[in-house]
Amino acid sequence: MTAPRNELLHYLIPQPVYQQLLIICKAPELSCLVDYVIQKNYIAVIGGLNLDIKGVADSGGTEADSHQGRVRISPGGVARNIAQNLSQLGHRVMLFGFTGNDEPGSWITKATADAGVDVSNVVSADGVRTSAYVSVAGRTRELIYAVNDTQETAGLITEGFIRKNCDKLKNARMIVTDANLNEDALNAIITIANSNSVPVFADAVSAVKADRLSNLKGMTDLLSVNRAEFSRLFGDDMFTGEEIVSGAKKIAHKFGVIIRKKDKDGIDLIITESGKSESFTAPDAEVAEPNGAGDAFNAGFIHSYLTGTHEEQDLRHAVRCGMCASLFALATDDSVSSLLTSASLNESIRKHFQ
Repeated sequence: MTAPRNELLHYLIPQPVYQQLLIICKAPELSCLVDYVIQKNYIAVIGGLNLDIKGVADSGGTEADSHQGRVRISPGGVARNIAQNLSQLGHRVMLFGFTGNDEPGSWITKATADAGVDVSNVVSADGVRTSAYVSVAGRTRELIYAVNDTQETAGLITEGFIRKNCDKLKNARMIVTDANLNEDALNAIITIANSNSVPVFADAVSAVKADRLSNLKGMTDLLSVNRAEFSRLFGDDMFTGEEIVSGAKKIAHKFGVIIRKKDKDGIDLIITESGKSESFTAPDAEVAEPNGAGDAFNAGFIHSYLTGTHEEQDLRHAVRCGMCASLFALATDDSVSSLLTSASLNESIRKHFQ
């Protein structure tokens, strides 16, 4: 490929698919790039797909009793939710993972495909049940307790499964994964990504599963964690003044940017190479049910990150984009809001930050 075409692709690839095709359609001499652009223009998302069963009690009580409220069932899973959000934002997304060969698995896969996600790499496996996640929130809409039953299907995402899909992963714009995967599978992803200059975004999923990220080899460009996951990996006091403390340094250097999600208290953005950190205040939110908000944040952040230069000002915009995306998830009982689109997200950003 000639140098001018390389420069053009460098400009085109970060744009959403529809923008790329519009540019090419206005310049017929660029038609030779259509196949190349479309082949390269997808985000690979690897990880959990599960059935979300979410209860929201009318009371704030936590005693061992039956509490009146409402229960919602929806397709879920960290990776699956991120994939659907990204698809609704206009990105081409390939999802990799497993469900059981059962009715919930078929329903989740169909719903995900109907949202525009490429599910050709989602395997329906015999002998296992589709993963499930059960959560309970109270009157304040804050999570009280959750139980995940995800080990069977997540365990099928092995190092061998990752290697088998190496060609698809190394040609992605970005690889997004979660800590439902075991260390061997995660390391295989990072090895492929680092060897092919593909950025990696990882979500820690839970405090216990965050431990799988502490021994990873190679570089993970972006890490998304909540307070409990952050403390598990880095301790409560990561910084002394402007410096990362010695204990946290042993792990922090494996991540380019750390995003600490603090629910209604906002976001901390930490750039490990410079040791800089910045806090962002969360916009006011109407909360129907809390699950899925972190996944929507991740998708909004990625959506902005892939169209920016990755300088600090672009990372700030990505945080604001993520926070606005999370508002859509918070306002619905579903794990992904059908109202989230590129246009609605831009309108939310204008409303809250401009």
